[in-house]
Amino acid sequence: MTSTQKHLPRLSWLFPLLLIPCMLWFSPEIGAGVKNALLLCGRLIIPTLFPFMVVSNLLISTLPSPKSNENALSGITRKWFGVPSIGFFPFLLGALCGFPLGVYAAADLHRKQRLNEYELNRVVCFSNNTGPAFVVTGVGITLFHSWKIGILLYGTQLLAALLCGALLSHMDYRLPPVVKKNTIQHDAVPEERGFLTAVQKSTTGVLQVCGILVFFSSLAAFLSALTKNPFLLILIYPFLEVGGATALSASLFSFLPLASVVTAGIAISFAGISVHMQAALLLSGIRFSFSHYLGAKLLQAAIAAVFLTFILLLFPQLLDFPVPI
Repeated sequence: MTSTQKHLPRLSWLFPLLLIPCMLWFSPEIGAGVKNALLLCGRLIIPTLFPFMVVSNLLISTLPSPKSNENALSGITRKWFGVPSIGFFPFLLGALCGFPLGVYAAADLHRKQRLNEYELNRVVCFSNNTGPAFVVTGVGITLFHSWKIGILLYGTQLLAALLCGALLSHMDYRLPPVVKKNTIQHDAVPEERGFLTAVQKSTTGVLQVCGILVFFSSLAAFLSALTKNPFLLILIYPFLEVGGATALSASLFSFLPLASVVTAGIAISFAGISVHMQAALLLSGIRFSFSHYLGAKLLQAAIAAVFLTFILLLFPQLLDFPVPI
């Protein structure tokens, strides 16, 4: 260990200490960011996430034993994605309901021994996606005033995720050291107890998601207070928080339509560090390679950008007026 590495832990307190006076100086802006995040949690995140988390837990509890996971479809999914057919359940759930339900379902399947740790790492790389309610309605119709752009962004995201999953399907993962494994209960669970357990787990999960969202919303508000340059912010927001990133992208649509839609697609496919911290929290206690997962999301964003650029140059009528080249 070098002398620099030895001193890094001693200096780890310096950054949060310097951050406190900055946060006090911009406390009105940060407070507004927290308020907006809490409103988002109350109006969108909890209503759309919590019921699906409960149903997901109940569905997973009724799945067949690990030995019956293999079927005719598993031959195809193992060849193309390196996972059994049950591994597509998190992808479908995430595609329909949005993040972080794909990761949430994958973690539950692993804890119930439906997916091993390597299959889990492959599944989460293409299953943590944004749902149609946010992309089509929130981004397409509300921000871009176009359902065509919303459907294009949503479909491109899923295609990029599947291609990314196929490209990384047989990659060797260097997993962290072995952690203490969760004890799996094999005894029959009464239906009432199963439902209450699902509600309890879902409540904890949705509160964790909202907590991380509130923090990153306050951080995004702090950065917005530091600079008002939209071009600088649009370079930062896609890697931080997807909601603010798509709103900024849409604000450029009137004079840079192609760049506006492509940057929105990048933000949606990457999803932001806020979402990835939610994923890491839901996967706590599991051997999970965050670096491989983060690389997969960056690859997915790059694929989505190429797809969107090609499609919009080929069909500029999707933007309702010619694309400047």
